[in-house]
Amino acid sequence: KSIAIVEIPHQLKPKRGVVADAIMKKHKNVKTVLLKESPRFGEYRTRKYRIIKGVKNTEVLHVENGCRLLVDPQTVYFSPRESTERQRIIDKVSENESIIVFFAGVGPFAIEIAKKKNVKRVVGIEINPAAVDYFLKNIKLNKLDNVEAILGDVAEKSRDFANQFDRVIMPLP
Repeated sequence: KSIAIVEIPHQLKPKRGVVADAIMKKHKNVKTVLLKESPRFGEYRTRKYRIIKGVKNTEVLHVENGCRLLVDPQTVYFSPRESTERQRIIDKVSENESIIVFFAGVGPFAIEIAKKKNVKRVVGIEINPAAVDYFLKNIKLNKLDNVEAILGDVAEKSRDFANQFDRVIMPLP
């Protein structure tokens, strides 16, 4: 199942049901249409959405560069638009590196690196408990054993790993 996330100008908001119907009619795989109701905010970089039409479960499977990532945009930060940037950074990783990813989210950097590169170890640190839950699910979903998801604040948790990594990846939110 897929979801569509839309922004509708204020003057067209009364027609949001018509917009959702048109999207779902044209794209049969879309089961839910979400309306963006806020910019990203807070420590977890999430935003408020309103379900215009469709099922209440907004969890979706995103496939990117051969990796499967389970996400729920209502509880975690994730942007599929950053896939090109993720690929650009991943291409710079060398074999046998140990890598730590700050602000790891649901694990796209860590999972793609572990799946595509022959690395020793990848650790991701994320402060959002919902994102870490998805990160752990995504590790299993991609059948990886050299990735670790850590719940916590990067400023504190990174100290536990001082001088253990060849590369630090710190994506911008």
